[in-house]
Amino acid sequence: MQPIPNLTLIDTEVLYDFYGERSPEMLRDVLSAFRGEALIYFADVQRYLQSDNHYDCRRRFHSLKTMTRMIGATGLSTLCSELEQSDLGSPQTQPRLMLLQQMWQQLQAEMDLVLYGTAINQ
Repeated sequence: MQPIPNLTLIDTEVLYDFYGERSPEMLRDVLSAFRGEALIYFADVQRYLQSDNHYDCRRRFHSLKTMTRMIGATGLSTLCSELEQSDLGSPQTQPRLMLLQQMWQQLQAEMDLVLYGTAINQ
């Protein structure tokens, strides 16, 4: 079993406190489950934005806000909260949406390091 790497987006202390266990196995189980669900939600966000379905997009941001907070990705959780409340059709929101994409890619790379020992998505 490989040791847990140093992570920048995922605060493992928050995750351990939330789940009440401090094991690498639990961390991997939680991140694996999160990753599967979050992949669907982030794909939904992209689809909803492309079709100007802001209502459902905000619902996904709301869910992602909670999900990311539960794994200790508080910066991404804060961004999802901001986007949930924002005017998604506004040009001023575009930099935040670009930041979301960057943070999601970084989070996937961190999860890959924990789950597979390498950053597959980089």
